[in-house]
Formats: sequence, structure tokens, C-alpha cells
Amino acid sequence: MGNKALCLLSGLALAACTTVASASVLNITNVDPNGPYSTYLFNNPSGESMGGFTTPELSFTYGTLTATVAGTVTYTFLGSQAGYTNTFTSNAALDFTGHATTVGSYVTQSVSAGNLNFSFGTISPGYTIANSTSISNTTNFGYLSNEGVFGIVGATTVNNMSYQNLLIYNDPVNNGDHDYNDLVVGVNFKPLVSPVPEPSEVALLLSGIGLLSFIAVRRKSV
Repeated sequence: MGNKALCLLSGLALAACTTVASASVLNITNVDPNGPYSTYLFNNPSGESMGGFTTPELSFTYGTLTATVAGTVTYTFLGSQAGYTNTFTSNAALDFTGHATTVGSYVTQSVSAGNLNFSFGTISPGYTIANSTSISNTTNFGYLSNEGVFGIVGATTVNNMSYQNLLIYNDPVNNGDHDYNDLVVGVNFKPLVSPVPEPSEVALLLSGIGLLSFIAVRRKSV
């Protein structure tokens, strides 16, 4: 087998491995078809500081955050701007409380594949929305039915730290602001094993091997 064939094989293998390594392990399911949405004045100066966000608005969607494989999830508290006292709970344990939790505080836990088990809440008035809760009204950010809602943002950097997703909560204030900064959580996920290759990735690798076999046979017959 010649040097060119070896280089081609190496390139195909590297491409396949790179694709597999970058395969998503956190997916947004049950996506609202009317999205994506955008926050309104995310860096509103009222309340606690929300420093570290480089843009005044964030594009998000309504949906459910789901792990495709078992692994370790880390939730990081990134700030809160709200008159109400809002909370973030995961696996039935209260993790973060607006006005009380220090920015940068985090919790790490092992999870199975499936919907991540977390919820946002407001102490008074009492309200809770879980990761798997369907939002009954998204036309006006849930406000027509006076719901608290949270959105899911894609990969974002805050204070020089990268997060695979942000969870941005807006508490249930009828006709209130739409800035979605009432409690903000960064999410990072580390799988226990490498993601399973997609069928297209396997096909790419097999086609490359087949091509190399054809080249090798042809060289021998020449």
C-alpha cells in the first residue's frame, strides 16, 4: 500500500474520530416549533450584577434538555436579577437560591441517559416548572397564562468559561419584563463513554476503507 493510500486512510480515520468526539451528548427535545426566541435586555442593571455576558440578548428555545448517554452533569450558578426569590433544584435537592447563592457556585452529579432532572421555582408566589413540563402558552413568553418559564441557550461563554448550554429563567410576573435573567445556570456534561458513531459516520469510514482496498488491488494488478 502506497504512501498516498496510507495518508488517505489516516485522514478518513481522523475525520471519523473527530466527528464522533464532537457528537452532541446534550440535546434539546420537545422543541417549541415557534422558536427560537430572544431575551429582552438581558443585562438589565436592576438587582444583582449579571457581569460576564458579552451580548445584551441571548437566542433561546423552549424545550427539554436531554442527555443521550449516561455521564456527569455540572450546573453552575451564573447570577440572578429578580425581585422575587427564585430557586434551582436538581435531583430533588435545592442547589441555588437567588439573592443568596454566590456566582460561580456549582454542583456535579452522575446522571443516566434521559431528561435531566431539574426545575426552577419562585418561593412567593409559589411556582415550579420542571425540565419536562410543557409550557401551555409560548405566544407571549408564557405570560398570557402567568407562567414562569425557562429557555435553553446553545453553547455560550460567560466570564471566560464555556458552557454547553445556559438555562435562563423568567419568573411568573404577569406582563412583567422578558429579560430571562431571574436565575441563570450554566450546564456542562461529560459522558461516561464516547458517543456512538452516527450511521453516516460509519458509512464514511467503510467507504474509505473500500476505496483503499480497491486502490491496493488495482496496484497489484498493474
